[in-house]
Amino acid sequence: MNRALALAGGAALFAMVQAVLFRVAVPPLAIRGGGWFLNTGTGALAMACTFVVLGAIVGGSRRDGILEAVAAAAGAIVAMIVVLYSIGPGKIFPIAIMFGVFLIGGVTVIGVAIGTIAREYL
Repeated sequence: MNRALALAGGAALFAMVQAVLFRVAVPPLAIRGGGWFLNTGTGALAMACTFVVLGAIVGGSRRDGILEAVAAAAGAIVAMIVVLYSIGPGKIFPIAIMFGVFLIGGVTVIGVAIGTIAREYL
């Protein structure tokens, strides 16, 4: 797979999951603008599960899959920043970006490890 395609695919995947969350999420009482994936545990879990599965599929597909998984995670992070700025970043936007990067990047790496182990040993 082309890394540019993986970058675009990661951005599109983030955008699709985030769009669903904006549509169906019920905001907590103290948080304005419900649906942002970091506002609720359910949203964070949905995004984490999505990128663990992506990492496992891409990482398990072949030996150089890790580079494509990194490209997909990078695309998702860029999309996350764009969506955050489009909804209004608020006062703690650097912290939101940092947590989003750790969540998306971390679970993608975990998914790649799962996929690689499955490919090598199963």
